[in-house]
Amino acid sequence: MTVAPRNPRARPFTRVIARAARLLARGIYRSVEVDNSEPGWSHGPAILTANHPTGFSDPALLLGLLESSPRFLAKSTLWKTPGLGWFLDRIGAIPIYRAEDGSTAKNAEMFKAAFDALDDGATIVLFPEGGANDAPALAPIKTGAARLALGARGEGVRGINIVPVGIHYERKSGIRTRAYVRIGDVFDLDAELDDLEIAPKADAENHDAVRRLTAEIETRLRHSAPDFADDEEESLLAFASEVALREPGRFRVSYADREQVAAGLAHSPAQARVRVVAAGDEYSTALGKVGLSDGDFMMTQTPPGLGSRLALLTLILVMLAPLVLAGVLLNLLPGIALFGAANYRHREMTPATVRLFSAIALFLITWLVWAALAWAQWDWRMGLVVFVACPLYGAVAVGVLDRIADLLEMWLGLRRAGKVGEAVAVLPGPRRSLVVAVEGALQS
Repeated sequence: MTVAPRNPRARPFTRVIARAARLLARGIYRSVEVDNSEPGWSHGPAILTANHPTGFSDPALLLGLLESSPRFLAKSTLWKTPGLGWFLDRIGAIPIYRAEDGSTAKNAEMFKAAFDALDDGATIVLFPEGGANDAPALAPIKTGAARLALGARGEGVRGINIVPVGIHYERKSGIRTRAYVRIGDVFDLDAELDDLEIAPKADAENHDAVRRLTAEIETRLRHSAPDFADDEEESLLAFASEVALREPGRFRVSYADREQVAAGLAHSPAQARVRVVAAGDEYSTALGKVGLSDGDFMMTQTPPGLGSRLALLTLILVMLAPLVLAGVLLNLLPGIALFGAANYRHREMTPATVRLFSAIALFLITWLVWAALAWAQWDWRMGLVVFVACPLYGAVAVGVLDRIADLLEMWLGLRRAGKVGEAVAVLPGPRRSLVVAVEGALQS
């Protein structure tokens, strides 16, 4: 699930936190898919520019994926939060002094620290939108990434790659949702400056060069991150993408595949999108009339052998029942609390951020309590065993419960389709029209 090779110079504390972030991601998200088609960027200095759809969940997710000890650029006001400043210092974060937060006089120190890190071959991560953005489209990005890249090059750093990173969440609230990280078209600063008509000696003080490079960074990031006109378009194109990807007997579609197709549709010609939306409305209306989803309908097109595979999966799940029960009992209270926290709304904190901190605090405290009780009842060795068993059994329980939910969803879908009977005969026509419209849009 990582997108960069391990860096032997990485800080030990950062490596520990990265491993913890990966464990958290496996617990919070049903899956985290990564598309890294150009892995060569990770072998030298790199500037990662990522969209920022949530609060602290975005850097936590990236920290778990990047094993190269990344240096995050973060707003300076975060250092004023008790404990958080110490943590940011430990992972090597670099403060940014924004005008809206007060004086920007110390930004010269920020650039110097970032230049030194790039010269040492580090990966710098920043969120160029300037803050968390809950909209379905990327906000216009700031010039910081371009100024950092050109400034470092002006100081003699060579081999810098600017890497667009799109972070996608199936749902920003709730638990056991899916996440997808897409590494986009990498910009090789040394090799591609000429393509933008930027002089080789241009630095951060060259405003025209900064403007051109910023526009290029934004274009590439828009093709990696979610970038829809509005929530309605995002929902419609996601539905059309799932329909086009879903195969007979397949209830769930890969989230990464869905997001890739939806992004292709969002950047297709306007007339092609209109045809997709019209065909999607027609098929959605037909589904609504018979009371089915597309997943329900496609389960009626069951390929041979699916029944036996489901029976085998059911048997395996039954055999794992004792471990599942233990995992549920050990993690029940923090699980219930996390479910409520994941849907919490606050003006300054996104649900994903609340979910992240709740997972860290609630589960760790619960495991420590169970370990302390075991130590008091037996000895410290048993306490250690219980502390290790809590997350392990919890992981087994979560995985099995996910599979049970899938089986239940499939069974209910087949049951709904069975009740409809021959009425499903009206669905293949509009469904095929939607698939053709999607294929045509992607090829246009």
